[in-house]
Amino acid sequence: SWTSPARHYLLEKAKVTLQDRILEVGCGTGAILGELAELNDLSFGIDVSQKYVEYCQKNFEKPHLAAADAYHLPFSDSRFDLVCCHYFLLWIERPEQIIAEIRRVLKSGGKLLIFAEPDYGGRIDHPPALESLGLAQIESLKLQGADPFMGRKLAGLISAFPEFHHTEIGIMGYQAGLKQDQAFWESEWQILTQDLSGVLAPTELDRLRQIDQAARQTGSRVLYVPTFFLFTEVKKE
Repeated sequence: SWTSPARHYLLEKAKVTLQDRILEVGCGTGAILGELAELNDLSFGIDVSQKYVEYCQKNFEKPHLAAADAYHLPFSDSRFDLVCCHYFLLWIERPEQIIAEIRRVLKSGGKLLIFAEPDYGGRIDHPPALESLGLAQIESLKLQGADPFMGRKLAGLISAFPEFHHTEIGIMGYQAGLKQDQAFWESEWQILTQDLSGVLAPTELDRLRQIDQAARQTGSRVLYVPTFFLFTEVKKE
């Protein structure tokens, strides 16, 4: 939900109409696809995971779904008015090939919206005792095959395709309540524990968890990961 302001900004900038064909590449569990389906009845989603596609089919009626490889999109040339992705490219080994494939299925004048790509190299943790969490997360993402610095690479990635123009890139700001609720904190640490179990010893994880909890209770905790968004469109022929 915290990425929604940038997402709404990009969708408004794209001037989506009821007639537009929309594709989300790497739709996952459908968190974004559900929003897109509310815009019109021509929303499509693909994910390499059959499990995720089946989950979306059970939870969303309107989107058209397929289990497919983003390196080989199962659509004809110039099929879509808008293609988007969200926290996707950091998991891709050859993102330039994905962008080329997205360009292929976009119409003349079609738009590409990259809603969110993080850059963990710019992560800010406070108090300083928690800075090792950021370093550990970078290491964990690398071990999982992800690129923790994808955010800063977006501009160069898109500029390699001269057929795109009117490109705009930005970084989401930081907003947080001084004291987050316990349920949110617990869910965040559940993810952290899964991600960092192979990088940090359980005793060290527990020590950092206690520091984090104390900082959140006093309202002094700051966690910020620069997260980039991008708008671009295909030059009209």
